[in-house]
Amino acid sequence: MRYFLVWSLCAFHLVKTDTIELSDMFGEIQSPNYPDSYPSDSEVTWNISVPDGFRVKLYFMHFDLESSYLCEYDFVKVESEDQVLANFCGREATDTEQTPGQQAIVSPGSFMSLTFRSDFSNEERFTGFDAHYTAVDIDECLEKSDEELACDHHCHNYIGGYYCSCRFGYILHSDNRTCKVECSDNLFTQRNGVINSPDFPNSYPKSSDCLYRIELEEGFFITLEFNDNFDIEDHPEVTCPYDYIKIKAGRQEFGPFCGEKSPGHIETKSNSIQILFHSDNSGENGGWKLSYTAIGDPCPLVEPPPHGKIEPSQATYTFKDQVVVSCNTGYNILKDGVESETFQIECMKDGLWSNKVPICKSTYTCDARGLWRSAELGTRLPSCQPVCGKPRFSRSLLARIANGRYAQRGISPWAAMLQRNGRPFCGGSLLGNRWIVTAAHCLHHELDLENPVLRSSDVISPSSFKVILGKHRTQRKDDTEQELQPQTISIHPSYKAATFEYDIALVELSEEARLNDYVMPVCFPDRAFPKDTMVIVSGWGKQFLQRLPDALMEIEIPLADHAVCKEAYRKLQKVVTGDMICAGEREGGKDACQGDSGGPMVTLNNQTGQWQLIGTVSWGDGCGLNDRYGVYSNVLLTLPWIKQVTGEQY
Repeated sequence: MRYFLVWSLCAFHLVKTDTIELSDMFGEIQSPNYPDSYPSDSEVTWNISVPDGFRVKLYFMHFDLESSYLCEYDFVKVESEDQVLANFCGREATDTEQTPGQQAIVSPGSFMSLTFRSDFSNEERFTGFDAHYTAVDIDECLEKSDEELACDHHCHNYIGGYYCSCRFGYILHSDNRTCKVECSDNLFTQRNGVINSPDFPNSYPKSSDCLYRIELEEGFFITLEFNDNFDIEDHPEVTCPYDYIKIKAGRQEFGPFCGEKSPGHIETKSNSIQILFHSDNSGENGGWKLSYTAIGDPCPLVEPPPHGKIEPSQATYTFKDQVVVSCNTGYNILKDGVESETFQIECMKDGLWSNKVPICKSTYTCDARGLWRSAELGTRLPSCQPVCGKPRFSRSLLARIANGRYAQRGISPWAAMLQRNGRPFCGGSLLGNRWIVTAAHCLHHELDLENPVLRSSDVISPSSFKVILGKHRTQRKDDTEQELQPQTISIHPSYKAATFEYDIALVELSEEARLNDYVMPVCFPDRAFPKDTMVIVSGWGKQFLQRLPDALMEIEIPLADHAVCKEAYRKLQKVVTGDMICAGEREGGKDACQGDSGGPMVTLNNQTGQWQLIGTVSWGDGCGLNDRYGVYSNVLLTLPWIKQVTGEQY
């Protein structure tokens, strides 16, 4: 019997052992003497080591060992570290359950050992085994076997290893796997706003320390209101050991806060606070969100002065609130002996107003006829210089006639539209509150070309057209419009229709215009202006002979050299006379056009701050053509006639 033999010899035989170290990326392992019979009493161990990031894959091409129960006699054992991966014996043709067959064995790490052991005798001839191994890459991104080593956001596998990267707005932590945000200094200076944890309401990043500072002017107190959706990692027994949020306000500290219960409403009583948010390297929590507002110290209610008002009118006023004090018509603000139309005061950080409310004093205003008027007393005083050429609205706010720009509403309050049957046909300018100056050629019927002498019967009837003041839009009616009926027409006695000499006329209105911010007279010039002086021409005329504009338009052009203009038109067999002014740019592009006739050409007197009428649109060749200047009637030259007809000393 075999077991008697083993017992009788066990004290005398010696097993030959050997260890072989393998570090190549692939290789072949064979039993001793392969393919001949392997020797008895033999033990060989092959230690296979591959680089980190790889596993060892082992498979057998041939397997022929002595079979035994539980592979007690001859066997091949495959191990990895302290783990037995497989134990084989037998013949592959008959002992399929004990042999490896087509099975491949893969190590969990970068090390595998294979041990072959034969006992002291074999009853038959066995040829051993032929095995092969290779290093195979570990896909750490796919397997994620170790949660502690998994990437936070993006995992990228490569042969022999992997690396992590982060989404936009995040940076990689020094552990090379955790994604955190750079949120160490966020400053808020607005009086209200919203602050939240990164990626809220999604999970906030790990291993981050965020600092949010709110700094407001002294006099404000910051109030915080946390959203009910509040989720920060906590501990059932210890207060916020992992993640937390805390607020520092001067010497006060609120928090730390964590868990799922929102801190709710917090009044910091400070104008400068710090919000600190800390997260450790674990956990998946939704974070937090808060809104903050600034509340200032209140000021006493402010009462409007007699004959005055305050805006805005509120139930309460707090730090930085402002009110504007103004007076009713006929009154002006009087403060420290200085009169003004409005006066502004502000609620200060100490809860007091920056100034006392001024009084409203009765005032006299000069009307367009040069008479003093008082809303309170109505007393007649000596004549005064009427207000003209000072629109309330600044030309610095202009929006953008031919290639011109839309004028801001109220920017040319002297501009008048002459309208026949509801359609504009010429422009004009308001003088005082009852006269319109315009072009003479606008106010007569078409003359006989062979005998172009103007007779009184050729002048159109004052009842055939209307004058519109305070108008802005061309086709639609404005709420500032005043529609007035002409009463008389006066055409300059030296007017020549054929050559447009002294092309100027006056229209007397049947009633006075009501002067306001949108209806105001223009001033007359006090001197002649040199070439290159910038002037503004306004009107509702067609643009490059196309269509009417939507609203009053303006162009800004320079006065042209009279001799250059005269020569340009001489070539066209047209005459520019001494009573005419030329304006425009030689290359063209900007010009008055059809329908602008009679409209104002004004310039600013920098000494008085008043806009002065220096010309009225008369004639030209085309609209905005190259080397074609616009020609205007010289108002300064006709000023004595204007004063004679109107009887006014403008």
